Amino acid sequence: MTSAAQIEKILSIIQKAGSKGIIQSELRKKLGISDKKFSKIVIQLEKKGLIKRERVLYKSRYTYRLIPVRPKDPLESIRNCPCFECPHIDECGIEASYDPRFCPLLDAWLFEEAKKLRYARER
Repeated sequence: MTSAAQIEKILSIIQKAGSKGIIQSELRKKLGISDKKFSKIVIQLEKKGLIKRERVLYKSRYTYRLIPVRPKDPLESIRNCPCFECPHIDECGIEASYDPRFCPLLDAWLFEEAKKLRYARER
């Protein structure tokens, strides 16, 4: 059975390898884990979006390079919202001097974000 400690150790080593990654077969040998068990762990990590695997030819054999995936910034989706830099933010509100329902800057930003989401879903 796979322990959480083993999974954490594998993920930690992959993350420390950085963007250059680490060869799957080398890491497996280094940790002394069976090929079948190690492959299951790596596939789990890939499905969770924590790593990506790139097929490579290494020492005349095909294996995978394990590369950590940078975690997504939870604020990324709103980071460029024009409201954060708006000079009228203190006067903004529903039926106030500046109403977000009728703001052209906010409308344009929301339209662009919707286009990005639509494009991402189509891929």
